[in-house]
Formats: sequence, structure tokens, C-alpha cells
Amino acid sequence: MNLKRYVIHGIARAGRTTAALLAVSLYCLAPLFCPAAPAAADAVTNGLDRIREIALSDPHEFTFAVFGDNRGSTDVFERLLSSVSEDPDIRFAVSTGDIVGAGSPERFNFFLSQVNRYLTKPLVYAVGNHEQFGGGGALYSSLIGSRDYSFVFGDASFIIADDTKPNGIDADGEALLAKELSAGDDSGETFVFMHVPLYDPVGTDIHHSLNPSAAARLIGLFKEHRVTHIFCSHIHGYYQGTWGGIPFTISGGAGAPLIGSDPAHYFYHYLKVHVAHGAVTIETVPVSDDSIKN
Repeated sequence: MNLKRYVIHGIARAGRTTAALLAVSLYCLAPLFCPAAPAAADAVTNGLDRIREIALSDPHEFTFAVFGDNRGSTDVFERLLSSVSEDPDIRFAVSTGDIVGAGSPERFNFFLSQVNRYLTKPLVYAVGNHEQFGGGGALYSSLIGSRDYSFVFGDASFIIADDTKPNGIDADGEALLAKELSAGDDSGETFVFMHVPLYDPVGTDIHHSLNPSAAARLIGLFKEHRVTHIFCSHIHGYYQGTWGGIPFTISGGAGAPLIGSDPAHYFYHYLKVHVAHGAVTIETVPVSDDSIKN
């Protein structure tokens, strides 16, 4: 687990109506470098650099978007990106993974071309399992960048973790995750983003969730550090609830085929998360699919 921490503060000064963003610290436990992958910009770093340029007049109030599982979608995903771009409240977006169906250069390049064309807001990523199919892990590291990192925006801490391994997050990874969570203990809010849900919201099938022991360890860690909200995808639909008293939202509606027909859970969408002085509200924004004929 190569974990980076970025701190990006929105600084509000008395008597001023605008604020400057200050990059307070940046450290890297181990740099990611993949010589076999084609040369390309690190999308995670680019997204964080763009977030760093955002001015906040109030570091305790801002809005961001969350979506996951577009996996090669055209119509739905491009509409979603356009909707996020057109919303003046949204400052940046977080993808919770499965940005491609499999890890080939052509699929990554197509995805990045969609983002460059339709999204005007900064985007950062949590890695999914499909990116790593077909030897795509090295390509992901080269084209997208870090799989485990954190940053602070405004008064909130954002933790991005790779839980796609067979046992979720290994012991070394959990130790580093605990360190990052500890660094955010004084934040106003702490948000965690992973691809695989801790538990399956519709039953006991662990095919779409972590195994119970891995989930229990993470819940204990998240409760200890008072995590505000957990965001996941992997299940192509929408679910919300609590795990161990911690609110979660599963948002896998960015364009990959939906896995059910219940309209309460299976529809294309993204999340609009508003943070305001300790209160967190989440709006689910539907996205139409013109390819579906009623």
C-alpha cells in the first residue's frame, strides 16, 4: 500500500470575501512508478493540483460529487459528467472505481478522453477491480496514479483506500490507513472512499462485499476515528444506511449495467454531497439514459 497524504486547506480571513488555498504538507511513503506503462500524466495528482486552486470563502461549507461504476458507458456517463460540470455548487468529484471494463490502454484512453471532454471540475479516484483486469494494474498506476492517499479540503479529511484485494486491505495497509485516519482526527468531517462495500446491503453474498472479518476490522477502525461517512460502489445501484453506526452510501450508477429492476435502488445517478458547518446532506441526482426506450 503506497499511501500519500495531501493537505489542502481553504483559508478564510476576516474582512475578506475570498480565500486562498494553501498546500500545507505533502508526503509520500513510496512513489508509484511503472516503466512498462505508457507515459501519461498522473490523474490523481492533476486532480489534487486543480483542487488546490479552488478558493473557499468558508472552509466549513462546500459541495462535492461522488459516482462509481461507469465502466465504458457512453450516453449515461457523458450525461453525468456534463451534469456535474454544469452544477455551480459542485467544487470537485470523486470516482469510487470501475472506470473501465478492463485495463487495456485503449479503454483507459477512452475514459480519459471522456473526462477531458465532458468534465470541467477536478476529479480524484478510488481504484476498482475492473481497472486491474488483464494486467491493468500497472497501467492504472501510470495513468491514474496512487491507490491509497488522503487530502484535506476545507475543514474535512478525505481518505481514499484500495480495498479490492482478496482480503480487502491487508495488515500493512490497515496500519497505514489508521495513520491517515489519525491525521484527520481533528478535521471537521472524515469521508472514506473505497470501491468494495464492507457489507452487502441486500443479504449475505460476499461476492459484492468484503469478507466479514475484513469488514469488522475496518468498522472498528472507522468507529475509533469517528468517520463521518463511507462511500463505495461495486454494486450497480444505490443503497444507503449505516454500518456499525457509521452512515454509508453505495453509489454504482454511473453507467455500467444495473443489476436489478427495483426503481428505488437501480437507476443511473450520482451523489451531490453538501458539507455545512458540521452538517452533511446527500442529494441523489438521477441521470437519464436516452438509449432506453420507454
